[in-house]
Amino acid sequence: DGGPNPKWAYTQLKVTILDENDEKPVFSQERINVSLSESTPPDTLVAMLTASDHDQGTNGSVTYKLVENYPGVFALDSLTGQLTTRAVLDRETLPSYQVQVIARDQGVPPQSATATVFLSVLDVNDNSPEFYPQLYFASVTEDLPVGSSILQVTASDRDDTGNAQIRFALQEPGELKDIFYVNESTGVVTLKSSLKDSQSALFRLAITAIDGGDRKTLQD
Repeated sequence: DGGPNPKWAYTQLKVTILDENDEKPVFSQERINVSLSESTPPDTLVAMLTASDHDQGTNGSVTYKLVENYPGVFALDSLTGQLTTRAVLDRETLPSYQVQVIARDQGVPPQSATATVFLSVLDVNDNSPEFYPQLYFASVTEDLPVGSSILQVTASDRDDTGNAQIRFALQEPGELKDIFYVNESTGVVTLKSSLKDSQSALFRLAITAIDGGDRKTLQD
């Protein structure tokens, strides 16, 4: 006090610092690379996303939200960050996805962060080769030299890499295999022996295309 012999007293003051929502969620990984086969069934785990927030209480409580760029394809648990498939993936329709997930805290106003899952769909040999066109016609003279090219057949396969590699084979027994030859790589049909020795004026050849997974054309 202010007396000639001042006296004093002590007290304790407790200060509580209230949290302000000044921290945003932080993902453990902002970019995640995943590969799944296109034969993967629905409800398969794609990735587990986790984010933390250093704020206290509701300011640090994080929930997750899926950016719906691919409706009906993926599902996200808003509390755990578990990302799963909802539908069968088809590489021929879409070979890759960039799935965005938002982590948002419960502060006012809320703060958020975004992570991206890069999903590559691996090919399964689920498509057969297809000829285009399916019918070929050629006219040749009977004195066509042996070894001459008659025509070339072409086929395509919607699968990827080795599954889309095509080889050709002549599906004819007996005499026709002695007269004609098809190059298994190019599809070029050539004359193997002289037409003068044949009694036929019309030949019908059936050629099959076979892919790298041994799937054949549905129609030769």
